[in-house]
Amino acid sequence: MTALAGRPPGWGATLQAALGQWRSVAFWLALSTLAVFLGLLCVLLPWVLVLGLAAAVCYAALLWSSPPAAVGVYFLALLLSPDFKLSDVLTACTLACLGVALLLDRQRLKFPRRAWHVYAFFMGMVLLSALLALAYFGNSLAYVYRDGRAFMYWVWLPILFWMCNRSADAPARLSRLLIGMAVAVSVLALVQYFFGLQLVREGRVGALETGGVVDADLTRVQMPGFTFVLVALVWAMSKLMRGGRALWWVLPSVLLFAAAIYVNFGRALWFWTFVAVALSGLLMGLRRSLSLAGLLCAVGLVVGTSLFVFKPAVIDNMVHRMVSVIDEGGSGSSFGWRKLENDAALIQIERSPLVGMGLGAEYRRWMAEVRNFTEHTRYVHNSYVFMALKLGVPALLALMVLIMRPWWIMFRGRAQASVRQNDMLVALLASWLPLLAISTTQPELVNPHTIFLYCIMLALFLTAIHGRDAQARLLKQAASTQP
Repeated sequence: MTALAGRPPGWGATLQAALGQWRSVAFWLALSTLAVFLGLLCVLLPWVLVLGLAAAVCYAALLWSSPPAAVGVYFLALLLSPDFKLSDVLTACTLACLGVALLLDRQRLKFPRRAWHVYAFFMGMVLLSALLALAYFGNSLAYVYRDGRAFMYWVWLPILFWMCNRSADAPARLSRLLIGMAVAVSVLALVQYFFGLQLVREGRVGALETGGVVDADLTRVQMPGFTFVLVALVWAMSKLMRGGRALWWVLPSVLLFAAAIYVNFGRALWFWTFVAVALSGLLMGLRRSLSLAGLLCAVGLVVGTSLFVFKPAVIDNMVHRMVSVIDEGGSGSSFGWRKLENDAALIQIERSPLVGMGLGAEYRRWMAEVRNFTEHTRYVHNSYVFMALKLGVPALLALMVLIMRPWWIMFRGRAQASVRQNDMLVALLASWLPLLAISTTQPELVNPHTIFLYCIMLALFLTAIHGRDAQARLLKQAASTQP
């Protein structure tokens, strides 16, 4: 034994040690080369590009170390991006980085097979529509890109599902991320409303227009992301219904989200937010619903009285906006334009129901009345009509199956304790149908930010279903092994 211990190591061990040393040297050499290259860029490039480069390096490091935090930064950058092409580049880079991480961690991606089949079919129809638009229908590449860019965001679904399954607390972290995004949208909306600034480029801050009449006294903030605020408000209301020590920060959250929804002046958003809150009360039970109704009445009385004394214009504006719905229906009104769009689109859908007209297609004639809106020949407010028109009816049906099946499974299992005690799941269940209803008058299902929200919601639902199914399989196996 002593003689054997004193023998020199074999050539294999020596080679492994040498390779380990060279691997370490190569790593530090590559890192030093990268540092020198970045240093030279900092000397040669303008300071604006240097800041952008530094931000890109920090963002890449954050993506590697904490994907949920990086996704939050990504969403904020998406809102503040001055150009949608820049935001799409950021989206593509983020998806590429997270996609590589997903491939390296493939064992954690146990995407439900039934959902995967429907998802793959829908994405395949999007790709087919783009190819037909270019090769067969002859649509403009620029228009194909503008119509199709939103569908790129559905790639977030498997990535967010993977993030939800990385650890036991990942769903809770993703839920907090959703609320944080709603807070960011609310703060940006209120800042734009009070200061008249246009911080979010994919939107508009200006005078309210109702029935073709411009009311200069009312400022309306239109920007993406208000669907996050709707879900967050329902979540905060569920927190209020449950009570407890969190009321000191939940109540200010309710006021923040409600104020953000107010400055949007969207009647559909107001109505369906109210419906979502009412549905959450039904899901939480009669006793909690009555306690919430009493609390809201008390808070509403205090807030309403304060506004009536110090800021009566707020109440006048709300009443004016809600009453203005009686002016809808005629030519030039919101309803009138939407009816014109739907009638023209349905004619084209009947002509090509299977594959549609392709992305970027113009489905109605150019109108001088709306010449300032150059995309009016391709734009449809109704999300479902838009998808049937551009992608075909089968693609629309596939998306509805992908969206509705997880909701229905969770809705049927709402009596479980895990659902009853989870405010976020209650908020998602209650918000699901109102969000789909809003999509009939607003193109939410073809809006990148709302698609991102749906991916978060679906990832949370599919994770809950996957965990429940896995637990059921374990119990079944345990029962089968018992004598």
